[in-house]
Amino acid sequence: MQRGMMLRNLITNPSIQLALFLGLGIEFAFLWRRSTLLSDQYYSDVPLPILLSVPFCLVVGYALAMIWWLIRQTKGQARFTFRFSRARFLATACLAAFIPFAVIDWVPWTPGGLLVMSILPPIEFEGLGFGLLMMAVASMPLYPVAAMIVHHTQNRRWVRLGFLAVVFWSVYFGFMLWFGIVQFRT
Repeated sequence: MQRGMMLRNLITNPSIQLALFLGLGIEFAFLWRRSTLLSDQYYSDVPLPILLSVPFCLVVGYALAMIWWLIRQTKGQARFTFRFSRARFLATACLAAFIPFAVIDWVPWTPGGLLVMSILPPIEFEGLGFGLLMMAVASMPLYPVAAMIVHHTQNRRWVRLGFLAVVFWSVYFGFMLWFGIVQFRT
């Protein structure tokens, strides 16, 4: 395929157009939020630099476009898409364990991380129950997303892994865009 043809197909693809449009909208919302954070005298965390916000917004826009595409593909197949299977359960468990619920000093805090921290002996941390509770609570709204990803990526395991990674990174970047660089206070 010629280079001009690939570029034209890329530009005219509705999913790519939606991702770019959503990323641009998120960038404008970020710029509005950034000005609010900078003008707030009580806010002491650092807003995300503008050069980093552009790729972050594009990833979040791509994730939203991906979820829109998955919902459109599921139309009329809800009974087959959301039925319980081992792959859907594992995808939901992975998302519930690794989706961050906070990002502090560029480090994502995940329920799975809390679970591992509570099991390791040198660390005195009472987070076992909290980690399991967070995973259970996070798995409820994530099951439809994981089920749609698993259903529409059958026999394409790398695409499935890529979609799950996009969900992780979009939540991570969303936290970074909304809250800025949150730092521990000592």
